[in-house]
Amino acid sequence: MARMSYGRFIIYFVSWNLNLQVGWGSDITPNIPFPQTLDENLKRAVEDAAGNITDELFQKLSEKIDALGDKTIEDIVLKKIMNKYTETNGKIKQLGSNLTRTLNQKLNVTESAILSKVDDEISEITSDIRDKYLDFEKQINNDIDSKQKTTEEHLSNATESMLRNLDTQLDQLMFNVSSKSNEGSSRTMVVFSALLTKNVLSDGTNYIAFDHVVTNIGHGYNKTGGFFTTPVDGVFMFTSVFLVDDGYVNIKLTKNGNEIARGYAAKDVREGAGFVSVILNLKTGDEVGIKMIPGWITGCMRGDFYSSFSGTKVGH
Repeated sequence: MARMSYGRFIIYFVSWNLNLQVGWGSDITPNIPFPQTLDENLKRAVEDAAGNITDELFQKLSEKIDALGDKTIEDIVLKKIMNKYTETNGKIKQLGSNLTRTLNQKLNVTESAILSKVDDEISEITSDIRDKYLDFEKQINNDIDSKQKTTEEHLSNATESMLRNLDTQLDQLMFNVSSKSNEGSSRTMVVFSALLTKNVLSDGTNYIAFDHVVTNIGHGYNKTGGFFTTPVDGVFMFTSVFLVDDGYVNIKLTKNGNEIARGYAAKDVREGAGFVSVILNLKTGDEVGIKMIPGWITGCMRGDFYSSFSGTKVGH
């Protein structure tokens, strides 16, 4: 009975899958529920699907299948299964190969795009860093130049002040030596005379420095600062004669920063000459010098030894 059931199942399987022409049509796949009894229900399903199949044809087909034997049928079924498996496996491999190739292509495109983007970002960052470095370097150089200029100005001012103090101290020292050598005499000689070597245009803040000293007995005149410091009490006479190279110049003679007298000169066809002269009663340490008057200057005082500043002690 079991053998008959297996044979009938093979009939149905072969009819369906191998598409045997048995006289009731072809390419028809019956919709058969799982049988309660394989032999009866399988037969019913085959008969329903076949329609006109006869018991005789069914018997012949069963005998033919029985003649083939279980081993041969199993081989056919297994071969069919293996062919399907091989075909399916090949399709799966081909699909995997296509998927791998597509994925690799996309990965290559993505990698190229990423590398290009990274290169662009690196170039942008490098350019930004270079610009910031150049700005920083420029700022540092400006700061260095500014600080160097400030340092040079401070150094120049400090040097000028130090030289002025040294000149004053030296003059005082020389005067003290001269005074010691002349002790007992009724009169100490104090005389100075200085000339201007370069043209001068001043805003009136500083003294005009007559830089070429001709005479400085008593060492009261400071050529660096352009002023005279009284070494002893007495009566002094001061005179300044000057030329104007262009325009006009107004000057003033000051005592301890206070204006005492004025002088004026203007150029017409030729250089104009001016002078100021005054006699002062001074105490030791008083300071006398020549300055320009702000707002009353359009030219400059002529140098080249044309302008001078002189002073002498004329009385006790």
